[in-house]
Amino acid sequence: DAGPDDVFLFFFSGHGVSDYEEKGFLLTQDTVLSKPFNSSLSVDLIAEKISKKGIKNSLLVLDACRDSMYTSK
Repeated sequence: DAGPDDVFLFFFSGHGVSDYEEKGFLLTQDTVLSKPFNSSLSVDLIAEKISKKGIKNSLLVLDACRDSMYTSK
């Protein structure tokens, strides 16, 4: 219910992963580890939702690792 003149704070402390494009995802309680990018919380999606709400003042605090869920050859 935050509006444009509110201050929005998002805090997350836990595990995170990056995809092939280095985009960040936050692992939640219901994340399916065999499908982490389809079942976790996209950091880009959080930022997009804040932007669409027109919130002028926001702070995202992400205390999460960013393990890569793939191997390079």
